[in-house]
Amino acid sequence: MDRKIKVVQYGAGKMSRYLMRYVLEHGGELVGAFCRNKTHIGKDVSEIIGNGYPFVGVTVENSADADKRIGELKPDVCIIATRSTVAELENIFTICAKHGVNAITTCEEALYPWNSSPALTAKLDKLAKEGGCTLTGVGYCDLYWGTMVTNLAGSSHKITKIEGSSWYNVEDYGVALAEGHGAGLTIDEFNKTIGCYNDTPSDEMKELVESGRVPMEVLDEAVRRVLRIKFRLGLFDHPYVECVPVDYDEHSRVARAIADETIVLLKNNGVLPLDKKSGVCIVGSMMNDTDLSLGCWAMDYARHRIKSFRDAMRDGYPDAPIADIGGTYPDVMFAFAPSDVEAMLVVIGQSPYMSGENANVADLELPENQKDLILRAKKTGKKVVGVVFSGRPLALESVEMYFDAIIWGWHNGTEGMPAMAAALFGDVNPSGKLPITFPRVTGQEPIYYNQTTSCRNNEGYYGGPHIRNYRNCEDTPLYPFGYGLSYTTFEYSAAAAVREKISLSEIENGGEFEIKVRVKNTGDVAGKETTQCYIHDCVAKITRPIRELKGFVKESYAPGEERELTFRLGYKELGYWGTDKKYIVEPGKFIVFVGTSCLTDNTLTIEITK
Repeated sequence: MDRKIKVVQYGAGKMSRYLMRYVLEHGGELVGAFCRNKTHIGKDVSEIIGNGYPFVGVTVENSADADKRIGELKPDVCIIATRSTVAELENIFTICAKHGVNAITTCEEALYPWNSSPALTAKLDKLAKEGGCTLTGVGYCDLYWGTMVTNLAGSSHKITKIEGSSWYNVEDYGVALAEGHGAGLTIDEFNKTIGCYNDTPSDEMKELVESGRVPMEVLDEAVRRVLRIKFRLGLFDHPYVECVPVDYDEHSRVARAIADETIVLLKNNGVLPLDKKSGVCIVGSMMNDTDLSLGCWAMDYARHRIKSFRDAMRDGYPDAPIADIGGTYPDVMFAFAPSDVEAMLVVIGQSPYMSGENANVADLELPENQKDLILRAKKTGKKVVGVVFSGRPLALESVEMYFDAIIWGWHNGTEGMPAMAAALFGDVNPSGKLPITFPRVTGQEPIYYNQTTSCRNNEGYYGGPHIRNYRNCEDTPLYPFGYGLSYTTFEYSAAAAVREKISLSEIENGGEFEIKVRVKNTGDVAGKETTQCYIHDCVAKITRPIRELKGFVKESYAPGEERELTFRLGYKELGYWGTDKKYIVEPGKFIVFVGTSCLTDNTLTIEITK
């Protein structure tokens, strides 16, 4: 075909924006679009696609006019992205068949229409043949090879050849799945052997077979297909899977090692690590929650092996004087804490189900009962340590001043509570770094380290002028991206480049800048430090972020130990995707930042020459 394929889009919702964009960017000609949503009707499809897509010149029309307009537009293909069942698409399928227009849909049932709706599918099949067109669908799913073969087998009369550029395990399962879904059968054969009986209850099926209404040959063939698939899967050679007992101890060791690395120390006025001989008092009802360290998708697990924070503290450190006050109690209850208590451990945050999928919140502040608990703990005159568990950042500025220390546990797995106890007592030195910015207040969102520059100076995140000019809040984060303290201290040398200038042609041919820095543990305990490397492209064709993380290295350091670290910045690290969807590197200056978080001021300048 010398001309472009003419396409109309039926349905202009979320899914359609990607479909229309794909058509436009892959050689198709979008000649029409239809939708019943009044907010979309009358808009150019570029507005539906969004993200500043250039004007297309095709207006979304009312779906009620589709019959007339499709007849006038005479497209080659109609892409349908509206409903999930074939019955709901009967009207548009009929319109397409009437005008001889090929149609393809994202309708889920279109994957198996002869199975679920054989009568309607037969009707549409007849209309398609009369109109000389194809009506088909792929469903809205990941089209891996196995799924695609199954789709084709269920919706096509005959498959002669399949070509593709990628695949997924089709050799092992594709053929068996295809045959199980009726590949190679005519439509009549499919209806007789698969389509008519899959949803029939077993007792009814027994009656049908015994009465002769379903021939025994049909039953034999159904059994034969099942046995054939089992044979090809090797189930007759290896009918039983050897059950290997779960090595819970080994799994726990791995989970514990991971949990140890995730804990983030956000604040410490010298109260941590806790003295194992000095008394502590745990407060708050969350101390007894065994699900608190688990994520929202933790379903089946050895529940009896999961410890609450209270139990992890007591079981892990039986000789330490540990008291606890559960729940939310009046001030007077705190008077019953032992007199030798030096620190109050306030367990707060959000449950995994509050932080999980489909659990958005409008406010990142702690709930009022937790704020009240913090204030009561503060009134005791003891040191107050915030032990926080949450799957999202929280706005802590309103209570941060009441804490002598804050330690963050996320929902860090089955061994999360023992890991937290070990971190509090100093048997594990916290080494986690924040993978996201923590705002001071909810109103700061969105706040993130890699914001772009603008005509107004927006370096407020980094302590410069404030773009948003809050009258009642600093425009800096409470805790920045990459931030995390330790029980030791680290000293950085000035970052230096082996070469400060490299030509563009050299970069394009594999050349690199070598950035070196020396890091020293200046404290008296061993610790881990994550050294981070950021860049800023000073001048580019499109606006670039103020800082971009390009590498990090986490190393262990003994007391007094010093190491030299090297970061390599080449074509991949110094380039970006341009507006023409090509990856480019441009000549010019780059500022490199190396340090313990995105706020580091340890910088140097490198340059790519022409």
